[in-house]
Amino acid sequence: MDTPKKLHKALTVVTFLYAFIIYILTMAPTTSFWDCGEFIATSIILGVPHPPGTPFYLLLGNFFSQIPTFSDLGARVNLISPLFSAFSVMFLYLITVQLIEEWRGKVKNWPDRLITYGSAIIGAFTFAVTDSQWFNAVEAEVYSNDGNHASAIVPSGASTGTHEAFELRDLENKEYLGKSVLKSVENVNSIISKTLNNFDTFDQRKIDQTLIDLDGTKQKKKLGANSILAVSIASSKLAAISKKISLFKYLGGTKSNQLPLPLMNIINGGVHANNSLRIQEFMIRPEKAKMFSDAVKICFLVIQKLKMLLNQKNLSTTVGDEGGFAPSLNSNEEAIEFILESIEKTGLKPGSDVSICLDVASNELYKNGKYSVQSSNFDDSKKTMDYYLDLIDKYPIKSIEDPFAEDDWVSWAGFMQLIKANNKNIQVVGDDLFVTNKERLSKGIKEQGANAILVKPNQIGTLTETIDVIKLAHKNDYKTIISHRSGDSEDTFIADLAVATGSSQIKTGSLARSERVAKYNRLLRIEEELGKHAKMANI
Repeated sequence: MDTPKKLHKALTVVTFLYAFIIYILTMAPTTSFWDCGEFIATSIILGVPHPPGTPFYLLLGNFFSQIPTFSDLGARVNLISPLFSAFSVMFLYLITVQLIEEWRGKVKNWPDRLITYGSAIIGAFTFAVTDSQWFNAVEAEVYSNDGNHASAIVPSGASTGTHEAFELRDLENKEYLGKSVLKSVENVNSIISKTLNNFDTFDQRKIDQTLIDLDGTKQKKKLGANSILAVSIASSKLAAISKKISLFKYLGGTKSNQLPLPLMNIINGGVHANNSLRIQEFMIRPEKAKMFSDAVKICFLVIQKLKMLLNQKNLSTTVGDEGGFAPSLNSNEEAIEFILESIEKTGLKPGSDVSICLDVASNELYKNGKYSVQSSNFDDSKKTMDYYLDLIDKYPIKSIEDPFAEDDWVSWAGFMQLIKANNKNIQVVGDDLFVTNKERLSKGIKEQGANAILVKPNQIGTLTETIDVIKLAHKNDYKTIISHRSGDSEDTFIADLAVATGSSQIKTGSLARSERVAKYNRLLRIEEELGKHAKMANI
């Protein structure tokens, strides 16, 4: 056997073992939350779980339960996940090698081996440990004297601002690669639990202020914002359950009836994907949807057309952290062109029916006062502003998020002046700039640095602080966009929050991966509950 084939086979095995070892070390040692216990139990007894029943998985689970690998039957069934996930990573390596060889030709020399095998294994290794799959999260449960209980899960972000509230993780815990949240959970079960015992469930402000005081640091570094927020949100859910009303009605009042327009991610770049695109998120927004269900339908059709176009060009349709496609494209403009064609092939008009929205995430593209938004080369802020203006002139772009770095206030204000001078009706959104912080938002309003704010509860750490920021934004005619995080969970709280606060938009990824789809499903259920009283936001 020649050397390239031997090396290829060896790397195939290494890829599998690398993923399998990581997954087996982080595998749940027994039953865990949600449906896991049900599927483990029905696998062992060959029973029938909830529809659609998953018969093949049950047969597979029953087989694994009989293999004497672990003493715990749940762990035996759980072994399915690390084993087959490792195979997925291995197959990704093999597929990537094949695609590169189709493009460049067969491996002939050491430079070829480095390019082909090196690229493939880096891609596979990166996929094996993506944030959304493998970061632990904090889930808190709260209980009331009336016998009710509720829980909340706090997400994690890949692209984060330095001014965000602190996410407490066990950096010293090598078993979970420093990503576990055991200390945060301990804080919930001990310090927070003892302090909030016998508090009034319905006094959200008092609960949150107590949590803030209990921590005593500006960025909640003592207890961790993930610990605090989990309890804060769970408390609001418990109150709604005790009142026997929907969460959005409890938070916003019985007249809360506005559904947000989705900013739906359909192409991923930046730190959310393993490709060369500089801009982090390319999104679409259905401008004229009369119902939320119509908005989802429009986005679905555009996504399917985009998938078809990418397939026709033999480009990857694997997805990034937030569910958008992550093809290897040459430029931001090429990504936009694909989206435009997808909209047109759906029979819709770009700009009128469906607009394009961008999340630049410029913190990741900023160095020594310059930006690398167009390419890997760094330009000054003036050239970067001109580039954005050219994009706006050329394409139906209606929203740009984080066009400049989090502390580059001068460029933010300069860009707002530029778009006003050119009569551009563009939504300029501050995410890392504001980090859902009332003080930073107040400064932005004073300096006229934006006209919209991205709201992420885990950036600030309590529900009360989050709502206070939204109220301040609305008071100053700022649009509010309720947002997920790249490392999210199936918790649907932000869907209720968007409706409760009358926020005009929601950003929660694409129609892929359950942690994203769950939010859309919740909004569909809210629309159904509201019935004829439901209305869509207007931008």
